[in-house]
Amino acid sequence: MKTIRLNFAKLLIGLLAFMGSSGMAAVTDSEISADEVRERAVSLDGSPELPEQMISLLKPFRVITVGEVHGSNEIPDFFARLAGRLSRDGSPLIVALEVYRPLNQNGIDQFVKSGDESILKSLPHFSAPSQDGRGSTAMAKLLKSLRALPSVQIVAFDMGATTGGPERGQERDSRMALTLTEIMRQYPNTRVVILAGNVHAAVSVGNSFDPKYRPMGFELSHQEGSIVKPNQVYSILVKQQGGQTWVRVGDKPAMANTLDTEHSVFTDAVKWNSYFLPFKTLSKNGYNSVLFIRSLSASAPYVHSTH
Repeated sequence: MKTIRLNFAKLLIGLLAFMGSSGMAAVTDSEISADEVRERAVSLDGSPELPEQMISLLKPFRVITVGEVHGSNEIPDFFARLAGRLSRDGSPLIVALEVYRPLNQNGIDQFVKSGDESILKSLPHFSAPSQDGRGSTAMAKLLKSLRALPSVQIVAFDMGATTGGPERGQERDSRMALTLTEIMRQYPNTRVVILAGNVHAAVSVGNSFDPKYRPMGFELSHQEGSIVKPNQVYSILVKQQGGQTWVRVGDKPAMANTLDTEHSVFTDAVKWNSYFLPFKTLSKNGYNSVLFIRSLSASAPYVHSTH
């Protein structure tokens, strides 16, 4: 019986890790029509410049969360463009990444000061033999791009969890939010843009595996000591039709993983390869909008490309 319990706990922890890495968040066709997509979507095709219509919508918010599928080339690239656009006028911007803070923040600070790529490669986030997509070549490229933005400060906000078992995921999200709140207290008038797995970045309670789950995006404006209000937080969910990501599934080593091909109102209403779609109301899974990318490509680990 003890062996069964241990195996079940390991399975559950692996499942939670999978959800955080590869994504379980969904916005269903029943929540939006093809006409609404065609009416409200803003094309991102044709230019690396993000459209003013999108930026104008985002600028009033203190916190912007981007819920991603780890291990792609396209999402870090979009995030770099978003940070660049939001800080272009010299406005200070905190860029928060799902990186384990205790072991990596000092190294990130040193890299930002020196530009020494060997420091980047030596960070535990990238050099650890076991990778889940967050230590990808695309993420290293993102850090290099962010370093070139003079008004951007890069922070790691993942504090992990002190417990095991089913409580681990919730504790981790709550600690993420506490860490970000502490950082925002130090910079009271600075916008924060956050890149995290899509389970963490949602702004309402509940998801497909726990109806009571309080994701980091929700906790930011609801846990004790919060300094932002719910209407100051805006969430963007990345959706794709298919492609590949470099991701860890359960206890297996990370590898290029082919995503299921999706056919939905998001894939079929317009023919654009990428677009931004703000919703009229918050979706059931806690997102204000969708960033649609038709096909993702896998980004291998920055250091351990064979793992």
